[in-house]
Amino acid sequence: MSMNATTAFIAFLQCEARLADERAKALRYTADIIEATGEANMSSDAKSTGEQHGKHANNNSSNFAKTSHGEMPEQKKRKQSPTSRPKKQHTAFTLFVQENFEQIKNSAESSSLESKDIIAIVARQWAEMNLEEKQAWKERAAA
Repeated sequence: MSMNATTAFIAFLQCEARLADERAKALRYTADIIEATGEANMSSDAKSTGEQHGKHANNNSSNFAKTSHGEMPEQKKRKQSPTSRPKKQHTAFTLFVQENFEQIKNSAESSSLESKDIIAIVARQWAEMNLEEKQAWKERAAA
Protein backbone atom coordinates (compact mmCIF):
# COMPACT_ATOMS: atom_id res chain seq x y z
CA MET A 1 0.00 0.00 0.00
CA SER A 2 1.19 3.50 -0.70
CA MET A 3 1.60 6.01 2.09
CA ASN A 4 -1.62 7.87 1.17
CA ALA A 5 -3.63 4.64 1.06
CA THR A 6 -2.16 3.55 4.39
CA THR A 7 -2.97 6.89 5.99
CA ALA A 8 -6.52 6.79 4.64
CA PHE A 9 -6.98 3.23 5.88
CA ILE A 10 -5.73 4.17 9.36
CA ALA A 11 -8.12 7.14 9.44
CA PHE A 12 -10.97 4.84 8.42
CA LEU A 13 -10.15 2.36 11.18
CA GLN A 14 -9.94 5.14 13.76
CA CYS A 15 -13.33 6.44 12.67
CA GLU A 16 -14.85 2.96 12.90
CA ALA A 17 -13.35 2.53 16.39
CA ARG A 18 -14.87 5.84 17.54
CA LEU A 19 -18.28 4.79 16.23
CA ALA A 20 -17.99 1.42 17.98
CA ASP A 21 -17.06 3.19 21.25
CA GLU A 22 -20.08 5.49 20.95
CA ARG A 23 -22.38 2.52 20.26
CA ALA A 24 -20.93 0.60 23.22
CA LYS A 25 -21.42 3.64 25.47
CA ALA A 26 -25.07 3.92 24.40
CA LEU A 27 -25.62 0.21 25.00
CA ARG A 28 -24.02 0.36 28.46
CA TYR A 29 -26.25 3.35 29.31
CA THR A 30 -29.34 1.46 28.16
CA ALA A 31 -28.32 -1.65 30.10
CA ASP A 32 -27.81 0.43 33.26
CA ILE A 33 -31.26 2.01 32.90
CA ILE A 34 -32.90 -1.36 32.35
CA GLU A 35 -31.03 -2.93 35.21
CA ALA A 36 -32.05 -0.09 37.54
CA THR A 37 -35.71 -0.04 36.52
CA GLY A 38 -36.22 -3.51 35.05
CA GLU A 39 -37.78 -5.29 38.02
CA ALA A 40 -39.92 -2.30 39.00
CA ASN A 41 -41.42 -1.95 35.51
CA MET A 42 -42.11 -5.62 34.85
CA SER A 43 -45.72 -6.73 35.18
CA SER A 44 -46.42 -9.95 37.09
CA ASP A 45 -47.27 -11.61 33.76
CA ALA A 46 -43.99 -10.51 32.21
CA LYS A 47 -42.05 -11.61 35.31
CA SER A 48 -43.42 -15.13 35.08
CA THR A 49 -42.75 -15.30 31.35
CA GLY A 50 -39.19 -14.13 31.88
CA GLU A 51 -38.61 -16.69 34.62
CA GLN A 52 -40.09 -19.50 32.54
CA HIS A 53 -37.82 -18.85 29.59
CA GLY A 54 -34.77 -17.75 31.56
CA LYS A 55 -34.68 -14.45 29.68
CA HIS A 56 -35.10 -10.86 30.66
CA ALA A 57 -38.77 -10.07 30.03
CA ASN A 58 -38.11 -6.48 29.05
CA ASN A 59 -36.27 -7.42 25.84
CA ASN A 60 -37.86 -4.79 23.60
CA SER A 61 -36.43 -1.81 25.43
CA SER A 62 -32.94 -3.31 25.61
CA ASN A 63 -32.67 -3.39 21.84
CA PHE A 64 -32.79 0.40 21.51
CA ALA A 65 -30.58 3.08 22.99
CA LYS A 66 -32.50 5.93 24.55
CA THR A 67 -32.50 9.35 22.95
CA SER A 68 -30.62 12.26 24.47
CA HIS A 69 -33.84 13.18 26.31
CA GLY A 70 -33.99 9.77 28.00
CA GLU A 71 -36.94 8.58 25.88
CA MET A 72 -37.19 5.47 23.78
CA PRO A 73 -37.04 6.27 20.04
CA GLU A 74 -40.24 5.90 18.08
CA GLN A 75 -40.48 2.80 15.97
CA LYS A 76 -40.77 3.30 12.26
CA LYS A 77 -44.15 2.61 10.75
CA ARG A 78 -44.35 -0.22 8.27
CA LYS A 79 -44.77 0.64 4.66
CA GLN A 80 -47.96 -0.49 3.05
CA SER A 81 -47.65 -3.61 1.01
CA PRO A 82 -47.24 -3.01 -2.71
CA THR A 83 -50.53 -4.81 -3.43
CA SER A 84 -52.53 -2.19 -1.55
CA ARG A 85 -51.31 0.66 -3.74
CA PRO A 86 -52.90 1.40 -7.09
CA LYS A 87 -50.68 0.51 -10.01
CA LYS A 88 -49.19 3.28 -12.08
CA GLN A 89 -50.58 3.73 -15.56
CA HIS A 90 -48.27 2.55 -18.34
CA THR A 91 -46.62 5.14 -20.51
CA ALA A 92 -46.56 4.93 -24.29
CA PHE A 93 -42.95 3.80 -24.16
CA THR A 94 -43.58 1.00 -21.63
CA LEU A 95 -46.45 -0.33 -23.74
CA PHE A 96 -44.19 -0.23 -26.80
CA VAL A 97 -41.47 -2.13 -24.93
CA GLN A 98 -43.91 -4.74 -23.64
CA GLU A 99 -45.26 -5.47 -27.10
CA ASN A 100 -41.95 -5.43 -28.97
CA PHE A 101 -39.55 -7.02 -26.47
CA GLU A 102 -40.72 -10.61 -27.01
CA GLN A 103 -40.79 -10.23 -30.79
CA ILE A 104 -37.18 -9.06 -30.86
CA LYS A 105 -36.10 -11.62 -28.28
CA ASN A 106 -37.58 -14.49 -30.30
CA SER A 107 -36.15 -13.37 -33.64
CA ALA A 108 -33.30 -15.54 -34.95
CA GLU A 109 -30.69 -12.77 -35.08
CA SER A 110 -31.18 -11.61 -31.48
CA SER A 111 -31.91 -14.88 -29.69
CA SER A 112 -28.46 -14.82 -28.04
CA LEU A 113 -28.69 -11.18 -26.86
CA GLU A 114 -29.03 -10.20 -23.23
CA SER A 115 -32.13 -8.34 -22.02
CA LYS A 116 -30.28 -5.03 -21.73
CA ASP A 117 -29.25 -5.29 -25.39
CA ILE A 118 -32.80 -6.05 -26.47
CA ILE A 119 -34.06 -3.04 -24.48
CA ALA A 120 -31.44 -0.91 -26.26
CA ILE A 121 -32.78 -2.09 -29.63
CA VAL A 122 -36.38 -1.33 -28.60
CA ALA A 123 -35.33 2.11 -27.30
CA ARG A 124 -33.57 2.85 -30.60
CA GLN A 125 -36.74 1.85 -32.48
CA TRP A 126 -38.76 4.19 -30.26
CA ALA A 127 -36.34 7.06 -30.85
CA GLU A 128 -36.52 6.55 -34.63
CA MET A 129 -40.31 6.45 -34.64
CA ASN A 130 -42.16 9.42 -36.15
CA LEU A 131 -44.51 11.63 -34.11
CA GLU A 132 -47.75 10.18 -35.54
CA GLU A 133 -46.76 6.65 -34.51
CA LYS A 134 -45.74 7.84 -31.05
CA GLN A 135 -49.04 9.69 -30.71
CA ALA A 136 -50.90 6.43 -31.43
CA TRP A 137 -48.97 4.73 -28.62
CA LYS A 138 -49.74 7.66 -26.28
CA GLU A 139 -53.46 7.31 -27.01
CA ARG A 140 -53.30 3.58 -26.26
CA ALA A 141 -51.54 4.31 -22.97
CA ALA A 142 -54.14 6.88 -21.97
CA ALA A 143 -57.00 4.45 -22.60
